[in-house]
Parts: sequence; structure tokens; C-alpha cells
Amino acid sequence: RMSIFEQLHPDVRATSTLPSLKREYSLEEIAMMTRVGPARVLGLHDRGTLESGMQADIAVYEKQSDIAAMFSYPTYVFRRGEQVLA
Repeated sequence: RMSIFEQLHPDVRATSTLPSLKREYSLEEIAMMTRVGPARVLGLHDRGTLESGMQADIAVYEKQSDIAAMFSYPTYVFRRGEQVLA
């Protein structure tokens, strides 16, 4: 993690809290922090989770051992419940 951090632009490193993190987060925890939290802060109570009745745009990725490659291109994309990429 820190080896990649060192490759970032100095201005980005200066404002990042990454060095203060004491543990790595799971994908589920990251999803919660980057989806649910912002939706709640913005007052978007119909977004942020995959529950019945919620609004959602979803990207589906095929599991690969190379995480960077896995997230480079989605297998499926759904926008407002409609499949827009297969």
C-alpha cells in the first residue's frame, strides 16, 4: 500500500490520510464508506445500498486474482435497473 502511495503526486500525498490508516479495509467496508456514507450525507435516503426499492447504478466485475485488471472493465453495468453494458 505504501509503495503505491509513494508513487502519487506530492500534492496528493500531502492531503491524504492513507499513512495514518492502521489496517487494510475489506471491499465491503470500502463500499460502505464510499456509497452509504456519502448518500446519507447528501440526504439521498433512496441510494447507497442494494435493497428493494432503492435507486442503484451497479457495475458487476468478474473475479480475478489481479485486482487492478478485475476493476479495469466491468462485465455488466446497470443504470436505474436497466442493463446498459454486457
